[in-house]
Amino acid sequence: MKYFILFVLLSVSSPIWAGFVNNKTDWDGMSYSQKLGYVQGAFDEHTLLSTQDSDEMTALKEHRMNCVVDMRMSSAGMVELIDNMYRNDVGIWQYSPNIAMIQGLYKMCGMP
Repeated sequence: MKYFILFVLLSVSSPIWAGFVNNKTDWDGMSYSQKLGYVQGAFDEHTLLSTQDSDEMTALKEHRMNCVVDMRMSSAGMVELIDNMYRNDVGIWQYSPNIAMIQGLYKMCGMP
């Protein structure tokens, strides 16, 4: 029984999508749960601090993390942010949702 549950959990998870979502068409083809998983990974990747980050990069990552926390933004809100970015700017349809997310965070949070 535990293997069945593990199989079901692995079947519905979405990490494999993160490497293959190249544009709006790919994003639109994802289920809502896949989008939630994608934004969680993309946001973590974008805000993960590294010892190799410059002071400016560290400040930017901390600023965006604080902005999202202060706004109490959930994964669902991040999916909506990406959807809105794609909806309002057809010029970015060729780019990955990660780029749409970063542009949306810039518009929402500004610079540190």
